Amino acid sequence: MAPDLDRRSDGDIADTALAQHRRLQFEVARYIEQLLGELETMARAAELPHLFYFLGMTRQEANAQTERSRTAR
Repeated sequence: MAPDLDRRSDGDIADTALAQHRRLQFEVARYIEQLLGELETMARAAELPHLFYFLGMTRQEANAQTERSRTAR
């Protein structure tokens, strides 16, 4: 394994780290979006309109971040 690392340039290592970071951003944003969707459904069912509204807005932002992370990969 060490010989492979010796052949990789600093740029390759940085590219790999950046790709891993972008993947993490995508996965976390997608997970948060899913959780917010569930909370939004619960707020609607419980007739909590303000929570429903703010959770929906936050879910939309998480969706936008997911899309930005998807295109950056």
